[in-house]
Amino acid sequence: MPGNERETGESPSMREKLLVIASFLLVFSFSAVDSAISPMVEPLQSFFSVPSPQVLWLISTCTLGIAIGVFLGPTLTASFSNARLALISSVFLFFPLILFLLTKSFVFALLFRFFFGLGAGVIASVMWWITYYGVTEKYYPAMVTVLMASRPMAIALGVPLAGILAEKTSWQTPFGFFAGLILISALCLVPSIKKEEKKKSFSLRKLFEDYSGAFRVPYTRLYYLGLTINRCCYFGFYSLAGIWFARHYGLSTGSIGTLLLVVGLGEALVNFLVPLLLKRFGHEKVFGFGLLASFFFLLLFIGGRFPLPLTVLFLTFFVILDRVYGMAMILMVPRMFPSSENKTIFGSLTTLAAWLGLAAISFFEGKTLERLGLPGMEAVLLLCFVVGSILLAFVQFKTVWGTPSPAIDGSV
Repeated sequence: MPGNERETGESPSMREKLLVIASFLLVFSFSAVDSAISPMVEPLQSFFSVPSPQVLWLISTCTLGIAIGVFLGPTLTASFSNARLALISSVFLFFPLILFLLTKSFVFALLFRFFFGLGAGVIASVMWWITYYGVTEKYYPAMVTVLMASRPMAIALGVPLAGILAEKTSWQTPFGFFAGLILISALCLVPSIKKEEKKKSFSLRKLFEDYSGAFRVPYTRLYYLGLTINRCCYFGFYSLAGIWFARHYGLSTGSIGTLLLVVGLGEALVNFLVPLLLKRFGHEKVFGFGLLASFFFLLLFIGGRFPLPLTVLFLTFFVILDRVYGMAMILMVPRMFPSSENKTIFGSLTTLAAWLGLAAISFFEGKTLERLGLPGMEAVLLLCFVVGSILLAFVQFKTVWGTPSPAIDGSV
């Protein structure tokens, strides 16, 4: 079980509180940078003089970097000081973001976005290491909530803020603001990471041994395949949201940001309720209802057939319920699969599956949107949800159906 190897302590630690806060701000910041690309398609298209679907490549190249960083992350965290990894990752976040704002070359912009993603991927693995090994039992639920809630909070608050600032000044201004927030949160995070015992030597062989060991656990491959495909629907809509709202409803960048504020707030707040829902109703009911109801609201909003207020309402319910069944699954991962020596591997695989899904679907959208059109792309997103969800539900049934839900005190 997670937490068995975490340090123990009786009284609240200022170091741990600072870790939780700084972790949230850092993940919030780089998630806001990534999420703000979609509603800013129009100004970015104009600035770089590229077709609007190609702007989505700024998402896919960043996500490719994230996937590589997350893939390397568990072995890096087991081999090197996590404080040092956090410092180097923050450098990769800050300086490529500044260079991205300064270049007028779309090719260099893609390159800087890739390096930004690489830093984000490694820091995400450091966050999982902190969750499993860097805090006491008392702060484990807080770190899980940080990892689950920071991205939707970035969509809820960061993206609207970015849209408003971009509309009133320039598209570079909000990204500059988030670069400053990344710098401040990194300066707080790095000194707060505890000193570690002697680390294992890094080797590519150990890297692949860790992953091959994880994938030898029954149903692991099926679960992460299903998670990747399922995330193609969720992230695929968010990466397409700027174009989708503009074409269906003729909205501006600022208006799209305002709508995402409503959607993201609902998604973010529900993260704090899921542990209570699990305790009250049990895993099967929370997961099953969340999955089926999420699909129902996806069918309602995806075609843009209803008036805008109704569409936003349906979209909000979709992402709230997506968060419900998603967090229910993640809290059960330690019970779905036996714990390994390097627990960070399962957290990183969760992140890796999500970002691989985003990289694949955003690249696919950039290449095929004009050919398929919005209706064709909406059908692809629906298919991804159905196929991925069937695989996830099957693994839940075979592994944890009928077992007690995790305790909300961190004893997962």
